[in-house]
Amino acid sequence: MTAWVQYTYYSMGFLKAWVFILLVQSGCELYNLPLNNTLPPPSKAFAAITNFQQLREAVAAAPSGKASTLLIKTDFNTFSKAPYPAPPVEIENKTIILSAGSSDRNITRETTLLSSFFLVKAGGELILGETGSQGRLSLTGNSGANEGFVNVETGGKLTMNKNAALMGNSAGSAKGGAVTLSGTFVMNGGEIRGNTAASGGGVYISGGGSFRMSGGTIGGNSAPSGKGVYIASNAGFFMSGAAAVAPDNDVYVHDGSCVTVEHALAGTFPAATLTPENYTVTPLPVRLLTSGQASVTAAEAPKFAVTQPPGTTRYRVDSNGCLSVSSGIVRLASNNTEYSSLQAALNMAAVEDTVYILDNIVMTAQSETADIPTGKKITLLPFGSEKRITRGGASPFESLIRVSKGAVLKLSGGQGNLILDGAGLISKGALIYVQDALLEIENGVSIQNNNNTYSGTAPGGGVNIYCTANMTALIMSGGTIKGNKAGSAGGIYAKGADIRITGGKIEENDSSNSYNNGSILIDDGTFLLSGQAEIRNNKTRGVCINSGTFTMTGGLIEANAGGGVYVGNAALIMSKGEIKANNGDGIFIDGGSVVMSGSARIGAQSSGHGINFSSGSMLSMEGDVLVESTVRLIWDKFITVKGDLTQPYPVATITPSVYARVFPVVKLDGVSDTDLFAKFAVTPSGAVKYHVNSSGYSVPSLP
Repeated sequence: MTAWVQYTYYSMGFLKAWVFILLVQSGCELYNLPLNNTLPPPSKAFAAITNFQQLREAVAAAPSGKASTLLIKTDFNTFSKAPYPAPPVEIENKTIILSAGSSDRNITRETTLLSSFFLVKAGGELILGETGSQGRLSLTGNSGANEGFVNVETGGKLTMNKNAALMGNSAGSAKGGAVTLSGTFVMNGGEIRGNTAASGGGVYISGGGSFRMSGGTIGGNSAPSGKGVYIASNAGFFMSGAAAVAPDNDVYVHDGSCVTVEHALAGTFPAATLTPENYTVTPLPVRLLTSGQASVTAAEAPKFAVTQPPGTTRYRVDSNGCLSVSSGIVRLASNNTEYSSLQAALNMAAVEDTVYILDNIVMTAQSETADIPTGKKITLLPFGSEKRITRGGASPFESLIRVSKGAVLKLSGGQGNLILDGAGLISKGALIYVQDALLEIENGVSIQNNNNTYSGTAPGGGVNIYCTANMTALIMSGGTIKGNKAGSAGGIYAKGADIRITGGKIEENDSSNSYNNGSILIDDGTFLLSGQAEIRNNKTRGVCINSGTFTMTGGLIEANAGGGVYVGNAALIMSKGEIKANNGDGIFIDGGSVVMSGSARIGAQSSGHGINFSSGSMLSMEGDVLVESTVRLIWDKFITVKGDLTQPYPVATITPSVYARVFPVVKLDGVSDTDLFAKFAVTPSGAVKYHVNSSGYSVPSLP
């Protein structure tokens, strides 16, 4: 059985003592504790730390040549009694393990600590995050520091495990926003994020220093050179396994230094983006250790990207680890090969593959439409912060991308943005055409500025979907489809398809044909709107479903010209979400049916009714539903109540098309509580007030 002793430091005037609590007694020696500041040998001790002063004194008292584990028992900052400014905690000829135990703990830089948190000197080792513990230990900085979190001198060592983080520190004009080293840094896991420095926003490796990274991530850091890592002359950066420097952070490589791959890299491209000191073909920014390492092959070197300098010449890392001139604008993940055209890469792609967009692509001829081959599942990802695929030239082009039968195309912004742009040029097709295939749109994607009006009535400005069977053809969980125009359905047209929008925005789209139109137009299909998805500010009606089923379990349809939703020979089933502030009817029912339940909301509209009936239509309500604007009922049409209505009066206000005729405006189906009739109000006719009586008829109210 493992045993440990917990130590707590007390200070009251002249009396200072370390007091212990025996936690487990089995195979653990007990110590006679003197009433002074000296800890007993803590090689078998588990010291509980609750403030920075305790941490400083516990490290100082730890024995040389041994490992001491210190439990960070609570969050605290680095405030120290004296001197001002406070010096770093020095670790020399001993090993200190900082553990958060079973809970997440945070040590925050206070303004009096301008130096690093820790100075690891010769023979010393600092281990952040205890292997096997569940809690995450975070060191958090601020904008007023002069150094990073840890300074590792020659002969010292820093080890960082997966349950540790170095975040949010500014080193000012110093080098290394999180770590500065001339000694050794081993990163098995964890995160280095949000730090800044004059160079090496995450890590600065001085000459003679060595950084071995086999796991964890470095990203979101900032510096004029080496946002993620700065490798000085005669310094070493060794990568293997799941090590990853995010695309928003580069690795600056001095001439004569390099990144060494010790074992195969398990992550996706790029393992890191390298910025060489000089862009020539002679430097060797990547070195492969092949002796005794059978898993390290020439395929590892092209897993690194290169920061592109100004000008038209592109560079890449070849299979020898050298800088080479490249004409490639896209790269395949399956073979780490660059291609000069998107279609060439798609043709060579594996059955399931990722295509990285390295440079902006301008399609200047109709023949450049990119076809996703039948049966392939392709993911398009931008490399870097933003990449565009844009229409070019004056010809009326077809779609930029065509997803062929049985194929799958996933568009993702990754850690940047991917933009498909029609540039406002008149075209013969949507930006993306999907036929009996699947399109997935994720965060960071924008499908925009297409003008599909060449043939006058052509459908689909952003996306055009056609399926011979009702298959799932669109899953949109994020991104935007905006500013597109078509003869009909400026945003999305879908025929015979199942489309699902669970996130993202459909906005600012337009259509030249105003009849039975919408930013989304569904013919003979199914449509699900849920989550936080938004259909708003379009220059036509939000949604038009001519036939099929529209299920709304969330989302927002707001501020669209022409109204919110048109329901033709179709069904709208609404259990959640809101339709409001549209310039026209919230819902116009023209032959179909609307079922409202759950917490469905029809808010006030900018103009028009909340719900407007036409012939052959049906509306039912139950649950916590609410229509804040009027429901216009034509002769012989009524609202069916199928369950209890929990909102207070009025659940809806009815406006009969003809007041002179007496007809039922509310009927009960499956319920017998006639008090539910009183949940509805009636719009007055001039000076005459009306109400719904106990039989569900609209009748004049008594004076």
